[in-house]
Amino acid sequence: MMGKKVVRIPFNLELAKKIMNGEIEGRILRNDGANVRIVSWNYISMSEKYPLACFVENGISEQSALYTNDGKYKSWEDKDIRNREDLSIEITSFGKIQFKPFDKVLVRQSETCKWEASFFSNITDEVHKYRCCGMNYMFCIPYDEQTAHLLGTKDNWEE
Repeated sequence: MMGKKVVRIPFNLELAKKIMNGEIEGRILRNDGANVRIVSWNYISMSEKYPLACFVENGISEQSALYTNDGKYKSWEDKDIRNREDLSIEITSFGKIQFKPFDKVLVRQSETCKWEASFFSNITDEVHKYRCCGMNYMFCIPYDEQTAHLLGTKDNWEE
């Protein structure tokens, strides 16, 4: 059975422009899952290193943030904060629908978290859309021979 599958990939400026122009289906978000709307591609900042002016949803309203063309967040804080607030992209691809209730899966909340083993339950409408063993997760991949080595690591999965 073929169906849509959402894939999260690292930020790419040209792809982001196509998403914002409605040329392809997808969305821009921070690594922590917050939705992002780019309002200027050539913002003139004092340091000239942050040309992307964005609005980031915080659940109540939007807050402004500046980013490099590589999607790196302008922050004076530590590296873990920057990584969590850097940009990524979700695009829709077509492939096999992977999950059924009770499938063995690996899950994690963000790219900075380690993969954990779980059982798949269902997809939700939440930002962390994969429901597994009573919790929602941002990332969910099948647990099989190709992914078993990721358990307990922060490594990314390549299909």
